[in-house]
Amino acid sequence: MKSVFYITLKDIKAFYSREKRLFVFYLASMVICAFMINFSYSFANYRGELHDSSTGAGTPIVKVRPDENISTDILDEIMETWGASDNGQKYPIAEYVCFVQNDRGMQIAGSSFISTKHSILTGLWVEGYWRDISPEDGKVIALNGRYLDYTDHMKMTGEVYELDGQEYIISGVYCDSFMNDAVIFYDDFVKAYGVMDSFWLIMPSDFDDTAANALVSIIQEYIPHGTMELPVDDVTSGEIFSISNKTQYSLIIVVLVYFVAMLYNFWHKRNLPVYTVYWLVGMTPAKIVSIAVAELILLFGGTYIVGFLLNLFVRVFISEYLAVTPADFILGFGLTFAVMLLCVIKNMRRMCRSFSVTNLRGEG
Repeated sequence: MKSVFYITLKDIKAFYSREKRLFVFYLASMVICAFMINFSYSFANYRGELHDSSTGAGTPIVKVRPDENISTDILDEIMETWGASDNGQKYPIAEYVCFVQNDRGMQIAGSSFISTKHSILTGLWVEGYWRDISPEDGKVIALNGRYLDYTDHMKMTGEVYELDGQEYIISGVYCDSFMNDAVIFYDDFVKAYGVMDSFWLIMPSDFDDTAANALVSIIQEYIPHGTMELPVDDVTSGEIFSISNKTQYSLIIVVLVYFVAMLYNFWHKRNLPVYTVYWLVGMTPAKIVSIAVAELILLFGGTYIVGFLLNLFVRVFISEYLAVTPADFILGFGLTFAVMLLCVIKNMRRMCRSFSVTNLRGEG
């Protein structure tokens, strides 16, 4: 195989010497296609996750609303009792949130987490969206922009905001929220209010009906009067959205792979004189095909890696959650390379048959 790759490298170098602009355009097209293949797949997953996190689809949430405001101590006792039970050991509470409306009519959420990824508590983030917010950041708040008369030209993160006599550092600004006007950490909520009108318990993804019934029994011991909403196992709008979204992007990927195949077909046509010379000097069809495959490995492999790295770089400007795993790379590269390999072998075998039919070597 060394000789094959040596010949291939010489061919690529000769092509570049003959047609520099065309070669650069060809490589740029390959890189863009590789980037879009990776980007389309990862962005489809990201949009599905974003939809699920912003709507709660696919997340088991137990929602409880007592008939009247109750102390946050009751939520602490419920969580402590659940944690000590067998079901609680198997299905620990992932996150928890409590709510109250203040005298200004603002809906305040006291949460164990403040995260742009789990934007179900907020809405579209316009500031602070590049990271999760940690209790280590201090006494912080994520705030609905309408309470700041927010515009795109404002930079409010790091500013002080007073809420019900307490000062908070603004660590995030969001808009278009129909649920909460402010989100603070649970411990700060307890100190500032101490009461709640409702709360959520966000459970692990494998939370089942048996565990749900056990949790309901515990909650009813502490809150005998009120309403409760349990997670359901039916197909959610989030799952439907995710399937639809991935189908759309899969069609885009199919078009891109087809375009890449056309690029290689173009490459073979431009290199027809070179392959003809190989045939005339006595190379076997298998050797010519192996040279074309080596070209595929060098050109497609190199440009695909560059496109993949560009995709990782773009994540910095879109979202740190635009995840691309090694499995995604292997799957995307493997499937695309397999399609390209079949196209290359088919093209080169057809080309060699045409050489044989026209009897270029003048054999018998």
